[in-house]
Amino acid sequence: MKYFLVLLITILPFSCSTFKDMGQNQTTEGHFRLYTYPEKFKRYFEVYKEKVETIKDLDKKSEKPRYEEIVIVSINDFQGKLKPQEINYLDRAQNTNHKINIGGIAAYKAYFQILKNKLKNNVHFISSGSLFSETSNPSKIIFYMNYLGIDVAGIGVSDFSLKYNYNYLVYLNEIFRKAKFAPLLSNAFDLRNNDPIDFRNILSSTIKIAGQTSIGYISLIAPKQVGMIESKKLTGIYFEKLPVKIIKLSNELRKQGADIIVALISEGIDCTSQQSQELNIDENKVNFLEENANVCEKFNNETIEALKQIPPNYLDVVFTSGKDSKVANFINGYPVLQNFANGTDFSWVKLTYDHKQKAVVKERTQILQPVRTCHQFFRETEDCYTKEVLRNVEIKKAKFLNNKIKIDPIPIHK
Repeated sequence: MKYFLVLLITILPFSCSTFKDMGQNQTTEGHFRLYTYPEKFKRYFEVYKEKVETIKDLDKKSEKPRYEEIVIVSINDFQGKLKPQEINYLDRAQNTNHKINIGGIAAYKAYFQILKNKLKNNVHFISSGSLFSETSNPSKIIFYMNYLGIDVAGIGVSDFSLKYNYNYLVYLNEIFRKAKFAPLLSNAFDLRNNDPIDFRNILSSTIKIAGQTSIGYISLIAPKQVGMIESKKLTGIYFEKLPVKIIKLSNELRKQGADIIVALISEGIDCTSQQSQELNIDENKVNFLEENANVCEKFNNETIEALKQIPPNYLDVVFTSGKDSKVANFINGYPVLQNFANGTDFSWVKLTYDHKQKAVVKERTQILQPVRTCHQFFRETEDCYTKEVLRNVEIKKAKFLNNKIKIDPIPIHK
């Protein structure tokens, strides 16, 4: 917080890529470094203060509140990355090597536990798509997703990369038999039976309770992305177009009592490369205001086109997967979130539900910056970003929501 107070008093021109005091740590919002728009610091600071105050209020208890705040936390494109990334870092001043660890199941568990302790039953943990990779042990991945306590997992394109060809969806359905969460695939249609695919373990939709609010989830693969899947794994399967299926399932979930509708869509969106190239900075440093969707590549993207076609109030939030890029934007009025891939980051959004009006209060929706799950911080920058030169490297424990990150051993999968 001291960094914010110093900068608020003295906002001066500076080189953003190495300026020490730009490092706002992850105690509240994750990698919130203002490399892209340093001149908008005051705007970010005001938003930051507002978000911190509302997050702190989330665990206030009320028997029948009119307004209820729900946080949804998402990982995407996990692709079997159970172990943390270990990065060696040279302290040029002391000529000594240091190790920084990022991500992995143990880090996710530590961060998620802090959120669970603070928000109680008002938080959901989800995977928006692509838990597996070609080399994954699916049984092991499901064991650790159960350990993390995720509520829902959308099936994405890379989940079709496992080495199995005959009746692949039947195989996937069997894989999820031991899942304690709800695996979802909503727009796969069985041409042989002329019916939507209906499995016991893989669901087309589900409703989960958060606090006193019912949240309906659907998960879809954009039809153009299906070309990335081996055709022999999809014999007799057709993927329905996004807008029609979203409207149909949203209506069904509303009738079943869902207060909030969340769509998980397997088609990534790129909101970082444009600014990275224009400003000559690393994509991990790119930051932007949530309402500025002009930084996103919208050409020929079925998800974005679907959001243009869907009438208002059919969706409340969208999580995407399939692109190693950060999305934290309102696109066509919808909050859309996506984080960097490979088991290092998570996205999160806060929704406020009005139980009297029976609707999400859209002006109070808050897209928070994605969080990189650091095991340790560099003291100088208060994060674990390694692609810049630090003067004297000193390592400290990472923090999140004013709690030190405690990395515990994970259970062994047998």
